[in-house]
Amino acid sequence: EVTANSVSISWRPPTDNGGVEVNNYLVERCDVQRGVWLTVNANVTRFMFKFPDLTKGREYAFRVMAENRIGVGEPAATEKVVARDAIEPPGPPSAPEITEICKDAIGFCWEPPKYDGGSAITGYIIERREKQSRRWIKLNRE
Repeated sequence: EVTANSVSISWRPPTDNGGVEVNNYLVERCDVQRGVWLTVNANVTRFMFKFPDLTKGREYAFRVMAENRIGVGEPAATEKVVARDAIEPPGPPSAPEITEICKDAIGFCWEPPKYDGGSAITGYIIERREKQSRRWIKLNRE
């Protein structure tokens, strides 16, 4: 999971533990712009970790290393990821309600979507079609 200020990762235990049980995992992060790996936690015992306190809009990479009584294994790294909130398309607005009918125009209104997709609604696309046609025609300009 990626948000503007955190990233959660998960992993599987190594296929080869060197013949000695894994005690814990070290997790590190790298601010790609700086290029320096920082140990965030050296004593993780679960197969997941949430990296907190990230800077929105920065690009990061993360890695995990298994540790046993013999030493620390090779890292497994993620792809680069930008810390940002996920945005999705919004839900549908309510069905339009006719408010006025004139000779060559119609007035209508609607309610905004209940779900905005994680971002403010910036506009609507208004379309019409003739009753006997399948073709929709856009009425508003962007």
